[in-house]
Amino acid sequence: MTSTAQRFWLNIALLLSLLAIVSGGYWAWKSLEADKTVKYLLPMKVSELTNILLERYLDTTKPERIEFVRQGDKWWMNTPYKVEANPVKLRQLITLANEPIIARYSTQGLDLAAFDLAPIKTQISLNQYVIGFGNTNPVTTQRYVLVNNELVLVSEVVAGLLAGSALDLVARTLIPNESEVIEVIMPDGRHITDVELRSQWQAASALSIEQALNSRADLPLVRIKLKAGGELSFQVEQTTKELKLTQIALGLTYILPLNWHSTLLPAGSGL
Repeated sequence: MTSTAQRFWLNIALLLSLLAIVSGGYWAWKSLEADKTVKYLLPMKVSELTNILLERYLDTTKPERIEFVRQGDKWWMNTPYKVEANPVKLRQLITLANEPIIARYSTQGLDLAAFDLAPIKTQISLNQYVIGFGNTNPVTTQRYVLVNNELVLVSEVVAGLLAGSALDLVARTLIPNESEVIEVIMPDGRHITDVELRSQWQAASALSIEQALNSRADLPLVRIKLKAGGELSFQVEQTTKELKLTQIALGLTYILPLNWHSTLLPAGSGL
């Protein structure tokens, strides 16, 4: 073979080698790109979520249950109270469905008790998906959760809500957002349709909510008539620091700043 032919075939070999390297690099890059695809905790859109169930196992095998259902674009607590849910807290709770997965592990051979997941003390169901809450990674403070028989590590912002009281998840407003006040009936029997007073009751929001353990028949009663029909009744109690409005039908007491007294219960109202 002549030197020219040898150089030709050498160049061909070098070219093929270069193509192989470039091709291998391309597919390696594609593989890396695929690995970087963000995967989320649940294969569902937030808009598809209609039911939420929080279960907490404290000192008994019977869990404490807090249940929510969506009606239209509003969330309502169904258990333990039948009341409008706190929209801000529910939006925060729902973020769990779309938390990016940081790491995932097969549970085969794992000691789940080491992750506080055997037995599970707190779990939340989003539609049909059940998520068990474990402890946090001591270095990153990210949360271990159990879902679909996998141990998953995520950054989450809902643990505080899951550990708190059910009352923290109740809407602070006295009147449900979709309801409209048309009349306020004072303890002295007066029926008031004044626009400003109706608007104040519509907008009133509590600082906190307590369970009404005992109702007192001697407390004055304010009745709120709604446009859609029906009415809400509030027992009124004033202390030196706050105004308490108890809705007996719900078993809840709404705690407002004392300055709301003159706004919601104007002079001459019998209070």
